[in-house]
Amino acid sequence: MVIAATWLWVTACNALWGLDQLDYQSPGAGGSAAGGAQGGAGGATSSGGGTGGGGLGGQGGQGGDPYVWCDEPDLIACFEFEGSAVDGSLVQHQGTAVDVSYVPGVVGQAAAFGPNGRVWVAPHATLSPAVVTIELWVRFASLPMSSARMGLFDNPSRFGLFLYANGFRCSANSASIELSGSVPQVNEWTHVACTNDGTTITLFVNGQPTASGASVPLITDPSSQPAAIGSDEPPGDYLNGAIDQFRLFAVVRTAEQIAQAATF
Repeated sequence: MVIAATWLWVTACNALWGLDQLDYQSPGAGGSAAGGAQGGAGGATSSGGGTGGGGLGGQGGQGGDPYVWCDEPDLIACFEFEGSAVDGSLVQHQGTAVDVSYVPGVVGQAAAFGPNGRVWVAPHATLSPAVVTIELWVRFASLPMSSARMGLFDNPSRFGLFLYANGFRCSANSASIELSGSVPQVNEWTHVACTNDGTTITLFVNGQPTASGASVPLITDPSSQPAAIGSDEPPGDYLNGAIDQFRLFAVVRTAEQIAQAATF
């Protein structure tokens, strides 16, 4: 009887210890992107994101390394908006948030823009690349009227990304070349990207190319100018909505890379 009781007690302890080990994950380990987003936004569950707490949970969807998303080659700006307008790229642009709050985003938090909201990016030579890719997630609270537009990103006299009544529009060189298409849904996250190699400009929506056309060489004046996220520059054409995971590359990203970025 004593031997049997001892055997049962040891077996029960081993079982409980095994369950505890199965439940444990290192922060972000094995997390899916969707699980990471849930962990970053809610912080209440450990599935997917690993820790389920704030920023670590959100970053879990990107493989557990909080720097991977902002550590790709040719990346010249990376604003994840995890409670601040900090540029996570090696350039480390100075971003100044005006009338901006932070809300649950696609991954962790996102920047929500008020009536005069914008993130001002200080002048820097890297804002004048010869080729460019703009990537971001956006959620609109409303759409612009027929005679208006909303600025998602504007690097004046060089390139930008806007929403007009007839859809997204990539621009180049003071809007001399524009390409538009695809009207988004209100209150839904949409991934948008523009590529411009100085010859061809292409618009991607939710990872898919939706329009393409001829472009002209981009202006590469090294003196640079300030840029703006969430508005036009100078201020105007304010976004009514939120932006998450903004990235700017000094290279034309492939269709496969853009499709992968749109899979959160």
